[in-house]
Amino acid sequence: MGFDTNPKTKPLIIGNLADSIIFETTGIKSNRSVEQLYTYIWKNGKMMPLSGYAGDLVIANALALEGRRTIKFRSSINVPHR
Repeated sequence: MGFDTNPKTKPLIIGNLADSIIFETTGIKSNRSVEQLYTYIWKNGKMMPLSGYAGDLVIANALALEGRRTIKFRSSINVPHR
């Protein structure tokens, strides 16, 4: 069990995070997380923080949102949890 973060899934989960912020379905109360979001960019076909900045909180928020989204989806279709 878990979520495979790779070059194909990373843009999806970051995109879901961006959408949830834009459409206000989630809020981020951490100033550090918001600061990191402003430094996250596409560079050479990859999503990453600007040089000299961290991106760990961006990934943490995106994975937490993905977990919440997945659990809601499974609950709505009655898929048993393992």
